[in-house]
Amino acid sequence: MKRLIIVLAAISALLLTSCKKDPISVEFSKSVYVLLADAPLTVDMKLSEPSAAAISVPVTVNGTAVKGEDYTISAETFEFAAGSDKASVTIEPLNNFEEGREIVLTVGTLPSGYVNGGNFSCVVSVEKKEHIIWSFTTDKADLLDTYNLTIELKGQNTGPEFTATSDIRIPVKLLETSTAKLGEDFSVEGGEMAITVKAGTNKGVLKLKSLDNELGEETVANIVVDEAGLNARFVAGNIETIAVTVKGILRFSSLAGTWEFVDIPGYSDLEEFIMMEDDDPELCPFHNDGYRITFAVNENDELTLTPGAVKGDLNWILRECTLSYTSPIHPTLGFQALGEYCTEEDYMWTADTFQLTYFLMSKANRAISATKEAIGTAAVAMRIDADGNLQFILKDYDQPEFMPNWWDGTWDPDMFAFCYTFKKVE
Repeated sequence: MKRLIIVLAAISALLLTSCKKDPISVEFSKSVYVLLADAPLTVDMKLSEPSAAAISVPVTVNGTAVKGEDYTISAETFEFAAGSDKASVTIEPLNNFEEGREIVLTVGTLPSGYVNGGNFSCVVSVEKKEHIIWSFTTDKADLLDTYNLTIELKGQNTGPEFTATSDIRIPVKLLETSTAKLGEDFSVEGGEMAITVKAGTNKGVLKLKSLDNELGEETVANIVVDEAGLNARFVAGNIETIAVTVKGILRFSSLAGTWEFVDIPGYSDLEEFIMMEDDDPELCPFHNDGYRITFAVNENDELTLTPGAVKGDLNWILRECTLSYTSPIHPTLGFQALGEYCTEEDYMWTADTFQLTYFLMSKANRAISATKEAIGTAAVAMRIDADGNLQFILKDYDQPEFMPNWWDGTWDPDMFAFCYTFKKVE
């Protein structure tokens, strides 16, 4: 009997042991994480087996990184759904500009039946975020038809190699000193005064468009970055303000009058280049002292050009004709389109940047010769400079008799687009 009692007790103890359930362990998926400077981080917690019921696991948040300053965390509890063995929280970087900061997460008080696993604590290293330096690419520009106002970003550490990891919106505004009015003198593409720097780039543009302004009725838009719309990461660079003079496309009425030849800008450098190839600059159409041209608007609202009585080498190409706007022909390499008829392009001989309006002459001598004639249409580009002078640039003619060593079968817009400055006399 005694032996039977002992056997029954042993069986009972064995049954009790076999029915007892092991606790579920709780731990972070990794012991070390890295919060990147500009990207959110997901921190995972896992169970050794799915939970039968929904549970909440609190964590304590410590470390040298400051919550609300260096980062935000979506929650300080990990919520496990019934039947799940994984839960997550998200950490977002903020103004994490200090080196060497970290976040420490530690599993808090666990529900009954749960125990700490091996990774009951994890460390999140916070990558330092560099300041972004913004700057306009120029401090002044002219708005003819359209203009791409450009802002460039550089990194405090990476410099010009900085690239945005996500789209960055830079708000801009007009200063009170502006005489140009948005919606009256000019408009912005999309209707919002803001520049977006796309992810993977470090530049953004805001396209401005003039609203039918006559040249001579100029207004100025003084544009700055609206720093109230930026966070502490952004700091101003070298060019904080851009003055955009709203001129509008070069109008017929702005050209009307008589203009007399003054000079060829940068002539000495042009002459030197011509001679470098053993060509003779004296054979080029550069002799135009006293030469005049007259623009007028006829009864059909057409712009007309009439060469004056004093002869000059420009008579080799110019004929009495009408002019109409045309798309750019032979612009210089790297030009920027400023609308359907306008460009911004470099003028090699003075290292200046010209903003030009292109015109098509209805009649010209494409042979550009004093002895040969080949009548056809030809393009010119014009602008009024800061002194009120007209700069008239030949942009289109056939292979000339001069500069044979420079002509390689193609039209070189640096060598053959001769520019003539005229002053208004009538």
